[in-house]
Amino acid sequence: MCDGPGAWSAEERGGRDAVVVRLDGTCGRATWWMIGGTESDPELFARFGDPDAGEVWILTRGRVDVNAP
Repeated sequence: MCDGPGAWSAEERGGRDAVVVRLDGTCGRATWWMIGGTESDPELFARFGDPDAGEVWILTRGRVDVNAP
């Protein structure tokens, strides 16, 4: 992964609402974050690495959790 300036937008992926983050320049690919949780306790989650054995990152208000499936 890499970091830098970019933009995010609400889009749909696989029939579900999602947030896609696109970094400027040649740094990395777009990252699709699926929307979960509840209206009062929302979260975004994405899988990184191997599709069968990667890490699931979950973003919640006030913290970041990294959970290996």
